[in-house]
Amino acid sequence: MLARMVRLIEDAQATKAPIQRLVDRVSAVFVPAVLAVAAVTLAGWLAAAVREAAAGLTLPAVSGFRALPGLGVEGTVAGRRTLLGNAALMRRHGVPLDTLTQDAAAMQAVGHTVSWLAELDPPTVRAVLGFSDTV
Repeated sequence: MLARMVRLIEDAQATKAPIQRLVDRVSAVFVPAVLAVAAVTLAGWLAAAVREAAAGLTLPAVSGFRALPGLGVEGTVAGRRTLLGNAALMRRHGVPLDTLTQDAAAMQAVGHTVSWLAELDPPTVRAVLGFSDTV
């Protein structure tokens, strides 16, 4: 008699109730659907935040833009003569590179292509930029 009761209890614990099977089937669809909706909502919020942040930005006019093959580009931005290019372009225009050379070396050490941003009146480095792509 006791063995039979133990077996009945074990059988009851081993099998799922019909409602539990239904809950499992519903949650197999419902949970991924809720996660997908949440991901789409988050992406929408991020996109809206980026649009809102960019809405107030105005880009200055560029004049005298020229591509300098093998060196970079030059132009006048907001009345300032500006260069964007490699170290050879900066040397050609007398721009001292000593202020950010450690940053440039660190970028090159990890495989980035380095470009320098400078203003010419007076010749001053404003930034060093590292570009790379995934292979």
